[in-house]
Amino acid sequence: METFVVGGAVRDTLLGRPVKDVDFVVVGSTPEEMLEMGFNQVGADFPVFLDEAGQEFALARTERKTGKGYHGFETLFDSSVTLEDDLWRRDLTINAMAVHLGDWTTFLETKDSDFVIDPFDGMNDLKDRTLRHVSEAFADDPVRILRIARFRARYRIFNFNVADETKELMTRMVDDGEVDHLVPERVWAETEKALMEDHPWVFFLTLSPKVLRRIMPIFKDVKAYCSIPFKAAAIRNLSLKHRLMLLTSMSDQDTINEGLRALKVPVNLIESCLKFNKLVNVVNENSPPNNLALDHENVFDALNELNAWKCHDQLREMGVTLSMFASPEMDGTFDTLMEALAIANTACFDMLTDEEKTTLKGKEIGDAISKLRAHILWKIV
Repeated sequence: METFVVGGAVRDTLLGRPVKDVDFVVVGSTPEEMLEMGFNQVGADFPVFLDEAGQEFALARTERKTGKGYHGFETLFDSSVTLEDDLWRRDLTINAMAVHLGDWTTFLETKDSDFVIDPFDGMNDLKDRTLRHVSEAFADDPVRILRIARFRARYRIFNFNVADETKELMTRMVDDGEVDHLVPERVWAETEKALMEDHPWVFFLTLSPKVLRRIMPIFKDVKAYCSIPFKAAAIRNLSLKHRLMLLTSMSDQDTINEGLRALKVPVNLIESCLKFNKLVNVVNENSPPNNLALDHENVFDALNELNAWKCHDQLREMGVTLSMFASPEMDGTFDTLMEALAIANTACFDMLTDEEKTTLKGKEIGDAISKLRAHILWKIV
């Protein structure tokens, strides 16, 4: 029984990047032996074991494709599976390197490549900044196409390129319909991670237009993910919500709603994108040269369209994202709307006449307060 550190931890150490997660592979053992040694088993499809510190140890395994999709796999994980067998099933050569656990601490300190077990020439690809598939088994899992795009977005500063033979394999996977078996949850999981990389637009540029149209058509517009506002959001390290709002700001409401729901994006993110899209359109419509006279009727209609009376704080937060458009006219219009909202929102039940307070009910009260808001705006705008 031997234990190795594999994958991303080895890769990032060689690149001089901080190691976030360490993956352990155990060779020459069985589930029964791991349990006898005091490990706790987790996972149903494939056994992973936790030590007392909560670190995960996976048995070396091989996989064989038996059908389409994610359930068509046959997995072997017994003591006969070698380290090279396990590394062979991995996606990229730069992720198919290992270091013996006994050498790991010294390797972290020295970055000495002599400690690296590299059966598929991953170190040369790392040096040449090349993303190359380990074997034809790459085609067994179409999500790897998305992972390659995400790696390019993450390592943009290293200027990684995709090997020609890997590009050809990815094209075949698309033409053979393998990407059609991608489930929305996995597509969104990779996209969510990619959106939070330092250069998220590289993720979309790496994927072919055909892939984007087939698995996430809402993101097929190059103008959106190459826009200055979207890039500025990444540079300023804004949150996922703000990046997604900017990415979808050029679409219409139906496209946003249908496209994001098809990807199983969380409802709160969809609602924020719809709200921000409406804010962009309203502000743009009321900014020069579209509207040179922002009078009280325009302001009142705009605030009503945004349902602004109940979401003042949310709109103020979205104003930070709106500023990414770097338009003085739009910034000025937004500030005017927010100032008018703050003043008009002082209208309340206590400001109604005594007769209105006693006679009006339900919706009539809301209508009366709305008239008060309009009257206040008529005085100040």
